[in-house]
Amino acid sequence: MKNFYDKFYNEMKHNAYFAKMELKKVEVPKNNHMAQAVTVLRPGEAIAPTIYPEQFFQEYMQGTSVTRIVQNLADAMQRNPIKQYASSAEAYLSFIKKENLRAAVVNYENNKEWLKDVPHERLLDLAVFAKVDMGEPGMSMKFNNWLLSRIQMTKEEVLQLEKELSFQEFNNHDAYQLGQIIVDHIEKNHLKNVRIRIVLDKDIVFQYLMDGKKGVIWLDRKQKTVEKYGHSSYYIYLENEENGTYQEDEKDESLVICGGGFPLIIRGELRGSILVSGLVHDEDHQVIVDCLRKLKDEGTCK
Repeated sequence: MKNFYDKFYNEMKHNAYFAKMELKKVEVPKNNHMAQAVTVLRPGEAIAPTIYPEQFFQEYMQGTSVTRIVQNLADAMQRNPIKQYASSAEAYLSFIKKENLRAAVVNYENNKEWLKDVPHERLLDLAVFAKVDMGEPGMSMKFNNWLLSRIQMTKEEVLQLEKELSFQEFNNHDAYQLGQIIVDHIEKNHLKNVRIRIVLDKDIVFQYLMDGKKGVIWLDRKQKTVEKYGHSSYYIYLENEENGTYQEDEKDESLVICGGGFPLIIRGELRGSILVSGLVHDEDHQVIVDCLRKLKDEGTCK
């Protein structure tokens, strides 16, 4: 295996595609052993995918040359969606979705130093962590604390989104289209079923409870939270987490301090709300944001 690893690394250095990259041999903790790997950093980029040669060893033993294996890998990296994000660490985050995360385990005591930069949970003598599947065999990246910190939105970012995702015109038909976009988004991304409500000028103009969802109390509470404060319920949650501003309202059972309610702002005025319930609350919020962006990108309403 060591001989294959050296051949693999040397072939990468001489490959026309990888020769332009900064290649680095690394050891990565795997369950019960340290895996030999190669990080690949493109010039001027912040993200370095990790390649695990051991995942190609069986192919090599079956007669495929190292040259062909490395060329196939180069071709895969060039067609992989990650290439369009890698020039910006910020843009790369849009590739990190729940369906691209994989759970992995290592021995905790043997990997304490490595785990300092990795969000993890203890399970007996193991540490459970996440890695990002980059869409091709042998390609993944550890999910570290930096990525975690960038995914968590700030209050300022949430407020900016409220401005960006406002409208000059919005009617009942637009609400219907947005509702359909949300349903399609949930189904396309294989998310858990949710409850959806869109309110315009105090009327519920769209409401849909996907299969298995009953009751609307969480929609009611998120709606009232948006109406009371004029901001997304996720902003209220972040403000409360940081400053305890809304601690008294946590006792009010008609409100809820969590994500999933978004203000419908038309010509600078609060005219309604978009509400999603059924996922983790920050995911509820993100579904609304993603779908509002899609509605605006389609140009059906401004």
